[in-house]
Amino acid sequence: MTAAIERFRVRHGAANLACVRFGRGEPLLCAHALGFSKETFVEAADVFGERFSCVAVDQRGHGETTVDGKDAPLTAQVMADDLVAVLNHVGWPAAVLGGTSLGAATTLL
Repeated sequence: MTAAIERFRVRHGAANLACVRFGRGEPLLCAHALGFSKETFVEAADVFGERFSCVAVDQRGHGETTVDGKDAPLTAQVMADDLVAVLNHVGWPAAVLGGTSLGAATTLL
């Protein structure tokens, strides 16, 4: 199986969040570690996509996500709020939250 990857963006405050969606099944929001990107999860799309409908996002300061202005806030809470914006954008009132390192911490907020 080769998972189909849908790429999209979500605007939240000063951030233009780069996201991907793949798979089918229970909703799973994936958040990457410091210095990594959503592509970490794309590499495992065939595995995750068999059981989950996955959305992975480039957190602020990572990957293809852009932020307008040099004074835009960059805090753990702002990044957690970004994840909520992504959940709202895709219409998921609830999801399994998965992350590694920084991503795991962000999902816990």
